[in-house]
Amino acid sequence: MLDGQVEGAISTSVLEEVLHVELRTTTLDLRGVAGLAYGMFTPLLPVTDEVMKLALGLGELALGSNDRVHVATCRLNEIDVIVSADRGFDSVSGLRRVDPLDADAVAALVG
Repeated sequence: MLDGQVEGAISTSVLEEVLHVELRTTTLDLRGVAGLAYGMFTPLLPVTDEVMKLALGLGELALGSNDRVHVATCRLNEIDVIVSADRGFDSVSGLRRVDPLDADAVAALVG
C-alpha cells in the first residue's frame, strides 16, 4: 500500500469481461462500471503475442480460454495474486486466488 492506495493491475482481457457483464446484466444497473475500472487501472496490461503463446501452452490446467490468458498475463507480469470468484484458479501453482466476496481475505490483501 502506498499513501493509502493499493497497487493493482488488470489486462485488456479483464476489462473486456467487465464490459461484457456491464452490457449483458439486466438485474443490476452496472452502467459505467467498465469505465470506472478503466480509470482505476489504466494503463492496462496488454494481451500480447507472448501472452497468447504462453496461454496456448497451459495444457495441464483445467481452465477455459480467457482464464488461461489471465494466468499467462499474471506469469509474464510477475503477478502472484489474482482477485477472482472463480475457484478454477486455485489449482494454478504460483498464483494465489483471493475471493472478492471474502471480506476478510480482501482486507488482508489490502492491508
